[in-house]
Amino acid sequence: MPRWLIAVVSTVVGLPLLATAGLPFYLGHGLLDLRGPVWEWAYALSTFVLLVTAIVVIMKVETALLRRADAAQQARARLRLVDDLATLRNDARLAHWAPLAERYRRVDHDLIEQWEARFQALRADPSRRPFAEHALHGDFPEDHQIDYWQDPEARRTCEHLRPVEGALRDAGIQCTPPEGTAGAPFVGTSATLDEPKLRQRFALPDFVEWRVESPEPHDPGTERLLCTACTSWLENGRGPLFPRPDQASAAL
Repeated sequence: MPRWLIAVVSTVVGLPLLATAGLPFYLGHGLLDLRGPVWEWAYALSTFVLLVTAIVVIMKVETALLRRADAAQQARARLRLVDDLATLRNDARLAHWAPLAERYRRVDHDLIEQWEARFQALRADPSRRPFAEHALHGDFPEDHQIDYWQDPEARRTCEHLRPVEGALRDAGIQCTPPEGTAGAPFVGTSATLDEPKLRQRFALPDFVEWRVESPEPHDPGTERLLCTACTSWLENGRGPLFPRPDQASAAL
């Protein structure tokens, strides 16, 4: 049932119920001629009770209809998804995307064409071909990210943070430039950065700060080792502590 029709049904049900709120005054005052302060209070109280009851009934009817409509819509969406997935599996060119589409529970043909274009671009490049398989599992690294991963000597941060970035990469810790930042001096790391230990071990200057951005409703927030002089940073991760306690002790 469309929502506009639910609103109409709720109105049709609600108007007579709301009209009953005037019955006590009509019967008592108009027909039976029961007057006086006590009766006036009785009319007011009964009218209030009937109004509240009518509103509650209207809300319950509307909620029940909305839930039924949502359930029907979800059932239709499930059936449509089953049909779309079956069509995708029968498409010889794009069938390999069916598992990923099923995982995402959506078959967006424009999006799948984008996936396919990126997949084929990776397959066509011998140096990046190993990452084509990643795309089939929903991981679509950009060219600059792949180039960074494939070059162990590559560094993206400024001269003040580069020793930390180099130590992370030399330790085999995953570092990744953010998406859409080709050439920018930013790198994220999977490690949990121990800022005091890093500052001590690498003699970081005072303009290298630990910057925390608080979470927002649609943003998890960030923690960064930020060079304010160069606007370059290493973004903190949630993996193993770096430097490890034994490394920090050895450095001292």
